[in-house]
Amino acid sequence: MGWTSISSTVTELANGDLQVVSVLRPEVASPPPPPPTSLLVVDGFDAPLSGWSTYAGSFRSNLSNLEVGTAGLDLLGRTAEVFPPDQFSEATIASGTRADTQLQVFVRRTGVNRYGFGYLDTGEWYLKYDGGPGAPMMATVPGPLQVPGDVLRVEARGSVIIGLRNGVELLRVTDARLTSGVPGVALASAVAFWTPVFAEWRGGGF
Repeated sequence: MGWTSISSTVTELANGDLQVVSVLRPEVASPPPPPPTSLLVVDGFDAPLSGWSTYAGSFRSNLSNLEVGTAGLDLLGRTAEVFPPDQFSEATIASGTRADTQLQVFVRRTGVNRYGFGYLDTGEWYLKYDGGPGAPMMATVPGPLQVPGDVLRVEARGSVIIGLRNGVELLRVTDARLTSGVPGVALASAVAFWTPVFAEWRGGGF
């Protein structure tokens, strides 16, 4: 252990010598630097859409909502940042979202493939290794209908993929086919006019 002098006193002795008395305390180590802040991106869709790449369909920001304007598959990825392999995608369903719109949040989109979590009109929540129509489900579970205000979240932690609704874990699978990529949102819309889908999106890394 090192020592640090904090004060010294000099006294002249009777014989003319000088005596130096110092008060010492243990050396205090500098505190370690804080851990790095994990990446976190939040989009409340209250400004023109920026930082996203549209892979299918058409999207826009309007009245603090993400809106979709085409029927069929619509796919949007967050590409302005580089996300670490361990990542999440989370979105809040907007007020006015049609009940027949099948919504999905996804992580690790690479090429045409991604890990998606969402709701099926059959009354089931699912985790899917998704590359388009006909892609097989990895897991499903019966559950309540998606409703405005619900928060959908999918996480990729190593080879573990987790789907959560309103903070409650519904599904968990192990799959190592995708190890990195882009997070975002996807949906299947039944109408070809602008309609709200999400009120906020959050994505980041662990």
